[in-house]
Amino acid sequence: MDWAGSSFSQLPVLPENKQPVTTWDNQDEAFREIAEGIRAVAIELRRKNGIKGA
Repeated sequence: MDWAGSSFSQLPVLPENKQPVTTWDNQDEAFREIAEGIRAVAIELRRKNGIKGA
């Protein structure tokens, strides 16, 4: 897929190892890593936009 021109092209690929969740021995661990990555990106975007959050 060509994401180069998309609005989300600067976001990190998750999970960080870029392996499909279905190939992980422990899929719960994959989803945990994805959730943590999404949280980190959301916090950074809010910080950049000066939004205070919970």
